[in-house]
Amino acid sequence: MSKLRVAVIGCGMIANSAHFPALNILRDEGILEVVGVADIRVDVAEETAKRHNVPAFYADPQQMLDELHPDFVAVCTPNAYHKKWTIAALKAGAHVACEKP
Repeated sequence: MSKLRVAVIGCGMIANSAHFPALNILRDEGILEVVGVADIRVDVAEETAKRHNVPAFYADPQQMLDELHPDFVAVCTPNAYHKKWTIAALKAGAHVACEKP
């Protein structure tokens, strides 16, 4: 079975305190690999990538979607940006997890 390729859009508190702990458990079990993270604050994206051993980080989520072609995207942005990035990830062919506020 091939691993699910996962990307995260938004690297704030919800990504680091809720989504990554779950993703890391599944990564340790060999179910998925986190291939990239994106945040408009590139320093935050880089810090999150380093903290969770993610190979790529981006300041532009669309660039990440275009280059990495993830199977699954966790949208962890502020609520006002959920729609934009959920639709973009779906158009890129990914399954999406987006929490309802």
